[in-house]
Amino acid sequence: MSRWLDWLLDSRSYMPHGHCYLWQSETLWLNVGGDLLIGASYSAIPVILYLFVRERRDELPFWWIPLLFAAFILLCGATHFFDIFTVWNPEYRVEGALKVVTGFVSAATAVALLRVMPSAMRLQTPIQLQREVDQRTGQLALANERLREAVAWRQEGEDERTRLLASE
Repeated sequence: MSRWLDWLLDSRSYMPHGHCYLWQSETLWLNVGGDLLIGASYSAIPVILYLFVRERRDELPFWWIPLLFAAFILLCGATHFFDIFTVWNPEYRVEGALKVVTGFVSAATAVALLRVMPSAMRLQTPIQLQREVDQRTGQLALANERLREAVAWRQEGEDERTRLLASE
């Protein structure tokens, strides 16, 4: 393990990525700025997903899927932050290892999503549920109207009976 770690961290034979930009500040900062913006966004999205899942976990049938996406997105952000690091530090093997981990998590997310999709497709959407509520509300309104008519008809019969009894 120590040998592998030594190999992973040995960057003596490489030059920093900034050499590829010829250390031109406009090109260097354009790429660093882009990676910084992407990395920051990729760091915020998982936090938002986590907060959403934390609040709605009991209501979400597949609550762990957004968390897998959060891990995948967070690792993608880490690769962008590491791209910034390699501008000045040629740790390309560590960067490659980070990308492999990101690849495994993204593949696991894709497989999990593929496996859960048939069950997820059977879930009723809010629109479908609202249609069902509207339909049942209509049925209840019709039943209530029929009940009112029956009560009114019975009341008329009671009133007629009372008049007949009074006239006798």
